[in-house]
Amino acid sequence: MIIRNRFTDEIEDAYLEYGSPGPELDAIQDASASLRSLSVEQIRSSIDSVFDYLQENRDAILPRIARTTGKPVGYLISELNRSLSDVRKIGILEDPVFNHLPQYSIVYPNHQDPVSSMLVPSLFFLSNRVPVAVVPDRHAFLVPSLMYKAFASSGLPKGSLTVWNHGIPDGLPGSKYVVSYSTDGMQDYGRTSGTILADRGGPSVVVVWKDADLDFAAQDLVSGIIERHGTFLRAMIVHEDVFEYFVNRLKELLPSIRAGDPEDLSTQLGPCASDIDLVRSLNMIAEARKARSLMYSKGPQGNIITPTLINGEITDFDDMLYTPVYILHHAASVEEVMERIMKIDPVSLAVYSSDSMIFRMMLTRARTRYIGLNRYPEISYRPDIVFPKRGIFL
Repeated sequence: MIIRNRFTDEIEDAYLEYGSPGPELDAIQDASASLRSLSVEQIRSSIDSVFDYLQENRDAILPRIARTTGKPVGYLISELNRSLSDVRKIGILEDPVFNHLPQYSIVYPNHQDPVSSMLVPSLFFLSNRVPVAVVPDRHAFLVPSLMYKAFASSGLPKGSLTVWNHGIPDGLPGSKYVVSYSTDGMQDYGRTSGTILADRGGPSVVVVWKDADLDFAAQDLVSGIIERHGTFLRAMIVHEDVFEYFVNRLKELLPSIRAGDPEDLSTQLGPCASDIDLVRSLNMIAEARKARSLMYSKGPQGNIITPTLINGEITDFDDMLYTPVYILHHAASVEEVMERIMKIDPVSLAVYSSDSMIFRMMLTRARTRYIGLNRYPEISYRPDIVFPKRGIFL
C-alpha cells in the first residue's frame, strides 16, 4: 500500500484552508486575558467538551488522520482513550495568578502519536490558562486542523487554540513556553525571551535477561513495540544464554502482525508516512542483507516496512527510525548491558527479568525517563513544567 504525504482532494484542501483560522495576534492576546478569568468548573467543562466532540465525531476524524499518518485507526482509538486518561491527571488551580505566566505556548506534535502529542500538551497549557499555538508536523499536517473544531466548540475563548500551518508568524510577543514532540524538531520560531522546553522523544531500549519469562517477553514486545508512543526502539539487548531461543520466538510471532490499510480496524501496522524513515529503513535492510546480519524480514510491502530483525553484533546502526526495524545485541553480564544503555542514553527502557535487583540497579544507574519492569513503558505527553503560584517568599 502506498500512502500519500500530501492531500490533493478538494474537500481536504478546503478543510485545511477553512477548518482552522490562521493566527490573529489580537485574538491570542485577548484569549490570554479571558482564560485567566475562567473558573475551574468552566475549564473542566471545556476540556470535557473537547473529548465529547472527538468521541462523537471519531468515525469521521480518525480515518482521515490514519490516511495522513499511516497510523492504524485501531491504534488511534486507543491513543484517544489514553489521552483522556492522561488529561484527567492534570490538576487545575483555583487561583490563576502565577509567577512568569507566559502569554502563549507553542506545541509541536508528532506523527507517531498524532492525537495525544497534540491533545495532552495543548490541554495542559489551556488548563493552566495559557493560549496554545499548534505547529503541525509535516507528516501529520492535517491533524491539528481536523481536531480544531473540538476546541472551537468547547466554550473556550476565541484564540485559545490556533493552528499555524505556515510556521511561526512575525510580531508575536516573546514570553512563551515551547514544547516540541515533533520528529522534525522545533522550527525557527525566533529565540526571544521566554521559557523553552524541548522534549522530542528519543531512543528506547529493551533488556531481556536470562531469568525472564521469555515467551511472555516475546509476546509482549510483539504486541507493544509496533505502538512505540513517540520513541523508536534503538536496541534489544538479550542475555547470550537465551539469545537464540528468544530470537526464534520472535520469528514465530512476528508474522502474526497484520500490515495493511490503516483505515481497516484489523490493521496493526500501517504505511510509513516519512519518506526519510522509509529510505533509511530500506537502506539498513539492504546493508544488513549484504553483511549477512539479517535475521528476519518479510521485506517491504509498498511503503509498509514489515518487522525486521538485524544482528547488531555484525551490523550496528545509529539511525533514528520510527519503523519496526530492530537491532539485537547479546550480553553476558549486567555491566555489558549498562555500558550499552549508557552509550545509547534511552528515553525509555523495558526490563524483562524475574530479579528485581537487576531492575533496581538499572533504575538507579540509567538516566532513562520512562522504565518498565516486564512491560513496555507508556510515554506521557504531559509537559514536565510547573507553574509556581505567587505567594510570600521569606
